[in-house]
Amino acid sequence: MTGRFVQMATVAVLTVFLAGAGLGLRAADKVKDNDGYDVRLSSSSIELVFPDGSVLSAPLDFEGKNIDQIAASGGLAQELLAEAYDQLGLNKSSYLPKAFFLAQNYPNPFNPSTTISYSIPEDNGQVAVRLNVFNIRGQLVRTLVDKSQGPGTYNVNWDGADNRGRRISSGVYFYRIVADTFVSTRKMVVLK
Repeated sequence: MTGRFVQMATVAVLTVFLAGAGLGLRAADKVKDNDGYDVRLSSSSIELVFPDGSVLSAPLDFEGKNIDQIAASGGLAQELLAEAYDQLGLNKSSYLPKAFFLAQNYPNPFNPSTTISYSIPEDNGQVAVRLNVFNIRGQLVRTLVDKSQGPGTYNVNWDGADNRGRRISSGVYFYRIVADTFVSTRKMVVLK
């Protein structure tokens, strides 16, 4: 499938869902009018990745019958999904995180890349988020996130490169998040 075809198919699926629910198409129109997103297709899902790093995803077998099958990871994606919940009269807050959380990276140990997930709770509006990777000496290796983000769950893929784009060596590294008053650190291992 070409990128443009996949993009149109995703918008069509989301539009059909919203239209099928008897809704105005404001949320779908936001997606359709935005050329600033990428489309990723995997064996099980299709995702819209927005410039703010948020992701709106639906399974490939999504037929537009159940909004619970659509997931959002904060930012514009969460805004679009929240609007759909509002238009359907559903309680969207039950789908937002209730507390800050920094998950263990996956896979761990890893080579060549890993994914780090974190959550910002619904009680907080936009908060400054900084996610850094440090070596065992405490030296900054890579800044993965340094921006303001709203409530939701976010996934960050790290390719194992430092801030200069050089591949890091095998060893133990730490990743640390600072978001509002929440601070958490976890350990990860790079194997080559």
